[in-house]
Amino acid sequence: MTKMHKVQIKPGCTHGAMGQHAAGSVIEVTQAELDAFGDKFNVIDQPAADPVGVGENVVTVASPDAGDPPAFDLKTAKMDHVLEAVEAGIVTVEEVLAAEEKRTRPRSTLIDALTGGE
Repeated sequence: MTKMHKVQIKPGCTHGAMGQHAAGSVIEVTQAELDAFGDKFNVIDQPAADPVGVGENVVTVASPDAGDPPAFDLKTAKMDHVLEAVEAGIVTVEEVLAAEEKRTRPRSTLIDALTGGE
């Protein structure tokens, strides 16, 4: 059985082959859809995250004042959170682009935002 996720379409976005789901709509999507189009959704339910350091796209960043380093999961992070993390220096553009290359369906809007559409 495929795990379904309840999501809400973000403002300014639509979803579906013909854009039939408008901004604000609450729908259920598969994990594959969430991976491919996650930057268009606000996740209402979220499965348990991979343990730190186990997920293939988890970037661990050392912090001088913390005993355990925090982790930033590029696989499940929403586009706006990824951009904020890049700006804050938590992850690099290169790390994000490498993680996107590993995805079944890379998020072109995120790649364009990081590369200026080049």
